[in-house]
Amino acid sequence: MLIGTSAFDFWCAKQIQNVPDQKKLYLYVSIISNIGVLAAFKYSAFLFNSGVHIVNTASGSNYSLMENLIIPAGLSFYTLQSLSYTIDVYRGKYKPNDTLYDFLLYVSFFPHMVAGPIVRYNTLMPQLKAVSYFKQIDWSSFATLTIWGYFKKMVIADNLSEEITKVFDDPEYYNGFQLLVAGAMFVIQVYCDLSGYSDIATGIAKLFNINLSLNWRRPLLSSSLHEFWQRNHISITAWFRDYLYIGLGGNRVSYNRWLLNIFLVFLISGLWHGANFTFIIWGLYMVWYILSKFF
Repeated sequence: MLIGTSAFDFWCAKQIQNVPDQKKLYLYVSIISNIGVLAAFKYSAFLFNSGVHIVNTASGSNYSLMENLIIPAGLSFYTLQSLSYTIDVYRGKYKPNDTLYDFLLYVSFFPHMVAGPIVRYNTLMPQLKAVSYFKQIDWSSFATLTIWGYFKKMVIADNLSEEITKVFDDPEYYNGFQLLVAGAMFVIQVYCDLSGYSDIATGIAKLFNINLSLNWRRPLLSSSLHEFWQRNHISITAWFRDYLYIGLGGNRVSYNRWLLNIFLVFLISGLWHGANFTFIIWGLYMVWYILSKFF
């Protein structure tokens, strides 16, 4: 899957350069194909089952639900990384002069492929091409990042997950205070899980003398939601800002269009994080919070 979608994006980028009169067409082809693959694996069961629930409720039927498809490892992340390359070529930031092998290496660099951080082509590719020597490895950073990452993931997140699951599976057996504590622990569990993966990826990359971008800056210590987004899942936030929000026109559009842009960015961001209504509600809450600052 990775090879096929990446090779297609590489071809689209080449066509954007070679056929400038039709570069917008090839950009749209790349975007639609990537969204199509991602949607097929990640959202088809959610959309189908949502429709089934509506039909069953309205008609009293009992149609069967669709099983979730097995999502290829890292699909959500390498899709965005590959798309960023095509969009940057379309915007003229650089020319696609590298080989398909180089591009596949960029997309599939294994330490960060599964859980980020998402690194831009012009940041990662020069490092991958640079001559590196064993004696240059930053062993201290490698050890610190990987050990701390594994501690957050396996000691904190995994153990919290077991206890939180018990509460969430049978909430009627717990009082309000216990449910609030479980909710707070869930936030910590998700943070330690995701940031732990990023620390491990960044640490392993040090073995190749590769510096990945900082992805987390203690977001739970933020004093406001605005500051939280500047410190939380930084590479993802930056991606949606640079490629979706700005791509839609950002704030250089009419007022109504700007409202639509804000709505779409956070709705799509929520869906990217997970295919369920919880993330949709989370995205809509972010929209409400941001817009409330302007009214």
